[in-house]
Amino acid sequence: MLGEIVFAVGSRPTLSAHDAELLAQFLELGRDGRDAPMVELAVKIRDHNRSGEEITLDRDELTALARLFNEAPDLLTAPEFAAFRRLKDEVAAALEI
Repeated sequence: MLGEIVFAVGSRPTLSAHDAELLAQFLELGRDGRDAPMVELAVKIRDHNRSGEEITLDRDELTALARLFNEAPDLLTAPEFAAFRRLKDEVAAALEI
């Protein structure tokens, strides 16, 4: 398993490979698998987890992440998910541009 996943947004937040897999799972569960951008982003995260390349997010993927963080605030407050807070801030800033 790779050490970390880098998101090519803002200051390039990183997640450990484990946290990236958790995020992919939350994206799949976030809309019961019916939201295409969330499901596609989960696949993209897993692919990049294997390849080690940076993840570049398009507007739909940024919006999907922002929606997940808004709909699941526990992902931002629970200590075990602390790594998600920086990613959430970078995603929000990117969407404001």
